[in-house]
Amino acid sequence: MRKSIPARPERARAWLGASLLACCVVAPVAHASREFPSRVAGTLALPLEPACTLCHTRADAGFATGTLFQQALASRGFRRRDAASLDVALLRLEADGIDSDEDGVADVRELRALADPNDPRDRGVGSTGCAVAAGVPRDGGDTGTRVAVVTVFGVIGAAGARLRRRR
Repeated sequence: MRKSIPARPERARAWLGASLLACCVVAPVAHASREFPSRVAGTLALPLEPACTLCHTRADAGFATGTLFQQALASRGFRRRDAASLDVALLRLEADGIDSDEDGVADVRELRALADPNDPRDRGVGSTGCAVAAGVPRDGGDTGTRVAVVTVFGVIGAAGARLRRRR
C-alpha cells in the first residue's frame, strides 16, 4: 500500500517544508550552465541574453539535446560546462562566418539582429527570434529566478490556505 501525505496539519507542514528544501537543494544542479546566456551576450556584445533554447531544443533539456547552433559551437571546441571553451568557440564561429540554419546570414550576425540562428525563417527584430521571445535584458534582470520565486511562494500560499480550510 502506498503512503500518502499525513492528514494532520503539523505533519503536512513538515512534508511541505521538506519538499521545498529538496527543491532548493536539487534545482541549482539542473542549471549548471546558467551563466552561459550572459556569457554569450558579453562575448558577442549582444543587447539581450539569448534564451537557453539557442543551444538546447528545450529550455529544461540537457546537453544531449543540442540545436544546430550548439552543434556548430561543439565543432569549434566548445566543451560541456567549460566557459572558457565557450568564449573561444563563439569567436571561432564568428571568424568562420558559420551559418547553422543555412539561410545566408551568419549566426553571430543573426544573434546581433535578435534573430534565431537555428531558424532559417527568422528575420530578426519584430519576429520570433530566440532573443526576442525569451531573452533577458543585459541590465542584470533574471526572469527565470523571478518566476521560480513567485512559483514557490504561490505553492506555499496555496498549501497554507488549504491547511487553514481543513481546520
